[in-house]
Amino acid sequence: MRPNYFDFGKYQSRRECNLCREVVETLRTVIAELRLWRARVRERRELAVLDHVMMRDIGVTPAEITRECNKPFWRG
Repeated sequence: MRPNYFDFGKYQSRRECNLCREVVETLRTVIAELRLWRARVRERRELAVLDHVMMRDIGVTPAEITRECNKPFWRG
């Protein structure tokens, strides 16, 4: 039985090579976006647990934190 692998030798033409580059670039873009979304979720969770003293220290109001925490993760 043959092991599972991708044979790049079959895809040596210029057109297919460009397609592979486009796929890789698209995947990189998607991964970067997913990382950004994950960071937003983490940051908003951290904001949600701040007390009034910490809010005052960083110069935000409870209303601003509530507004930020209620945003969907895909909105900046």
